[in-house]
Amino acid sequence: MAEEKSMIKILLVDDQLSLKGLHMRIALESDLLVVGETSNSPAVIQLIEESSPDVVIMDLDMAGMEGIHTIQALRAKGNTTPVIILSFDPDLNDHDRPYTGEAIKYIEKLASVTELLSAIHQAGDPSK
Repeated sequence: MAEEKSMIKILLVDDQLSLKGLHMRIALESDLLVVGETSNSPAVIQLIEESSPDVVIMDLDMAGMEGIHTIQALRAKGNTTPVIILSFDPDLNDHDRPYTGEAIKYIEKLASVTELLSAIHQAGDPSK
């Protein structure tokens, strides 16, 4: 009997049109599943509780509540779901963790799809 491959469940949080393209690209991966998406940062905590994602991909700069503050609110509630930050800011990097609210990875929005997929797999399955 073949071993069933486990899916990495992803929540997408972005207030730009790139969210739809990202969702469509992730859907092409056999081991990734988008379980929710929102452009509303304050809704993230509720969506995480409802969908139990393995990874959250979040835009850093959003209307309503910045991604940093959302991550800080998640951590304050004891939520440890890995968060990958997306941003157009080329100067932000993984060494800016205090600034990024303890996100596990920073990916520039102009980065390759391969880099983003690699970060998702590492966050969703730390044994890889």
